Amino acid sequence: MRSDRKSSRRHFPLRAFDLAFPAILVFGTFGAAAILTKLFGDICWPPRLGGTLVGSAVILQGYLIANPANFQRLLRGGISLGQRVNHAVYVATAFGTLLWAFGDLFRSIYGVALCRVVH
Repeated sequence: MRSDRKSSRRHFPLRAFDLAFPAILVFGTFGAAAILTKLFGDICWPPRLGGTLVGSAVILQGYLIANPANFQRLLRGGISLGQRVNHAVYVATAFGTLLWAFGDLFRSIYGVALCRVVH
């Protein structure tokens, strides 16, 4: 039997931000690595950018925890600003950690040679 009663559980649809932010983060970080290599030479930028992402995420999460009142505003999708910021922090931390650990394995990004092994 079908119940016409609405579920008490709220449904949060997937928003454009949830898809766009990780894509921008990944492609933007790789693009930044290629640009920095062209500008400042090859000092293996991907792990450095990964570490910067992790460090920035830690600082942002600390600010979020220290000032919870600033992030209580509800957004259009029904979640709070704090939840949205936490989502961005978690994505940046996960990607940054992987890039920090394995970024030196990328030999070429967007046609730019990176992390060349010099013997």
